[in-house]
Amino acid sequence: MDNKKLLADLIAEPGKVRKSHVPFLKEMVAEYPYAQPLHLLLARAEASFVPKAALYSQGNVLFHVLNMVSVEEDKPLMEHEVTGLKGEEELFIESVATIDFFEFEKKIDTVAVQQVPQIETVIPDEPELSRVSKYDDDQLPYTFLWWLAKTRKEHEQVFQPYAHRKSDEVSKKQQKPDAAEFQQQYVEHIFHIQTPFEVADHLAEYPAEIKDTKGAEIIEKFLKEDPTIKPPKPEQIDNENKAKKSAEDHYDLVSETLAKIYIEQMLYHKAIDTYKKLSLKYPEKSGYFADLIQSIEKKF
Repeated sequence: MDNKKLLADLIAEPGKVRKSHVPFLKEMVAEYPYAQPLHLLLARAEASFVPKAALYSQGNVLFHVLNMVSVEEDKPLMEHEVTGLKGEEELFIESVATIDFFEFEKKIDTVAVQQVPQIETVIPDEPELSRVSKYDDDQLPYTFLWWLAKTRKEHEQVFQPYAHRKSDEVSKKQQKPDAAEFQQQYVEHIFHIQTPFEVADHLAEYPAEIKDTKGAEIIEKFLKEDPTIKPPKPEQIDNENKAKKSAEDHYDLVSETLAKIYIEQMLYHKAIDTYKKLSLKYPEKSGYFADLIQSIEKKF
C-alpha cells in the first residue's frame, strides 16, 4: 500500500492503527513534528508516546482516540519503507489538508452531550402569605385584634397609645410650678443668692419636735446671725498638695513589714534604709539586720 494512502486511511480510521505502524509513524513525526494527527496515531500505536501526544492535542481528543474500538482489517497491512517522501511532499500535504481533523472533536462533543444527564431544576413553591384580617366586631370584644383596632382608633391623631389623657395632663401641669419659679431657684442656688425671708416664717415650716432637738438652738443662731455661707478668701485657701504629701514616705514609722513590702516592690534602696534605721532602733538585732542588708545587696 502506498504511504500516502496508508496515512490517509489511518487518519480516517484510527482504530486500524497497530503496533506494527510505529516505525512508519515515527518517521512521519520526525518529518512533520507539529502534525497533531500523527502524534495521536503514534500514541494509539504505543502507550509510551501518550505523554508527548498530550502536549500536541487536547485531552478529550486524545482520550477519544485511545479508547476507540479497534477495526479488524480484511487484509493484513504490509509495512513499506518510506522512500521518496521529499518528492511527494506536496501531494502528502494536500491529502492531509482535505481530511477534516476536527471530526473527532465534533464526535466527542455529541457523545459528551448525550452522556450528560439532564438536571431538573426544582423551583420551590412560593410560601403562602397568611394575612391577618382586620377584626372590628364589638359583639365579641376582649381579643387582641379588637384591642389593637380600638387603641389605634382612639389615638390615631397623636399616635401615642400609651399617653395619658388630657385631664391627667392638666392636673399635672397645675401641680408643677411655673418655669419662672424653677429659673429663680436655679439662679439662687448657683450664685448663693437667697431672697430675704423672715426667720420666724422659716422656722414655722419645721414641726415642733425638730425645734426642741439638741441642735435646734445652733440652727436658729446660725440663721439669725449669718444665714448665708460665704466662700473663704484667697489668702485663707490652703494650696498644699495633699496627694503628694500622702505619697511621701514617713521614715519615722519604720518596721520590718515595711522593708519586706519595699523588697516585693523591688525598691531595694528603701528597704536597705529601713533596715539601717531598724538596726539603730534595735541594737540587739543589728547582726540580723546586717545579714538582711547583705542579702538585698546581692540582688543588685
